[in-house]
Amino acid sequence: MTCWNKCNRQTGKQLQRYPIKFHHTIFLFLSITAGIAGSPVTRSVTQIAENLSGQHAQENSKALKPRLAVSEFKVEGNSLQGKNYPRLLADEFTSAFSRSSFVLVERADLAALFKEMELEQTGLVEAENREQFLEAADYLLYGTLLESGETATLTVKLTDAATGKQYSASDSMSLSDLAKGRESYLDKQYQLGNAAAVSIFTETTLSGENPSALPIPAIDQTGISILPGIELRYRFYPWLALSAGFSRVYGHAQYFETMTADASLGTPQTGEFVVIIDGSSYVFNSYFSMAVNRHVHLFLMPGLEYSMLSVNGYFNPSRGNGFGTNEVGPILYTENFGFRIFAGTEVFATPRLSFSFKAGYTYLPISVSTGAIQHLNNLPDPLESDLGGFTWSPAVTVYF
Repeated sequence: MTCWNKCNRQTGKQLQRYPIKFHHTIFLFLSITAGIAGSPVTRSVTQIAENLSGQHAQENSKALKPRLAVSEFKVEGNSLQGKNYPRLLADEFTSAFSRSSFVLVERADLAALFKEMELEQTGLVEAENREQFLEAADYLLYGTLLESGETATLTVKLTDAATGKQYSASDSMSLSDLAKGRESYLDKQYQLGNAAAVSIFTETTLSGENPSALPIPAIDQTGISILPGIELRYRFYPWLALSAGFSRVYGHAQYFETMTADASLGTPQTGEFVVIIDGSSYVFNSYFSMAVNRHVHLFLMPGLEYSMLSVNGYFNPSRGNGFGTNEVGPILYTENFGFRIFAGTEVFATPRLSFSFKAGYTYLPISVSTGAIQHLNNLPDPLESDLGGFTWSPAVTVYF
């Protein structure tokens, strides 16, 4: 049961249930909403956070929001050791107080100071450390989770770093509820909202009339390869992310069993001929995800692709009768928009590292005028190719 009436250690003054002001009503509403929707641990945390915030507000009416640093919690009890509870509680209270009248200070910014002051163990702001601590935060939140039989008691203290004044609140819960809260917390670590990510990916598209899955097809095969590219992703919600990416594109767009170069260049030739594309691809994707479990997520990925390509043609064997780079005639250029629809799965090795595989269809037709190339007798004008088709793509992603 939550201890609503607490005693200030320094003054001995009994702190009765505080009067609720308007902006605390907002915090109370958000806290209750989060508590109802969350795990038993989340509900307990939101109760304690709302209580401490109210105790502080009852005696402080500063216009500026005070800075709050949340330390990792001390855990006592054999069955609670090695189960992420210190970090779990610190993260849960950070989330709860983010909706309060405090400004949260990143724990990373205070990690060295916490270690020096041994705050994780003692929670004390000693006089000699106070000035250094006040440069970073005004208040410190810390606490203890103590196992007792089949229950655990969570005691939390909010300390004014300048005066040493403390506010405290506590709550008890069963070990089974605590374990459920831990599982819920771990699940959330694999479904972070407001998370940025970087992906390294490749793609292979079976395109053209003689599709091949090889990164560099044989002369009589067609297919498009995305060389290792980079994608920047931002996950707004556990189920929604948007991304933008860049990569290099290479492949055979079209194959002609017989092409003829006339004698205007001095060396007539008839034989196999391939049209090669090379250039850059910019992709803009959206990810709609669903978690199967903590480690496995399924997603649907519609997206757009914008390509800037150079188009070259080669005989086999080459006698300098083609066109484009290292051949006769001009390089052709084209810019095209396409779209893609993929589905896939993302497997998390850790909350920050995942491996994914997606497959689907890419639609990317191109049309290039070949009027400037006069020596190839049966080259179509315009040259039309479909660079799209069935596509698959593996990727590795790191979240921040």
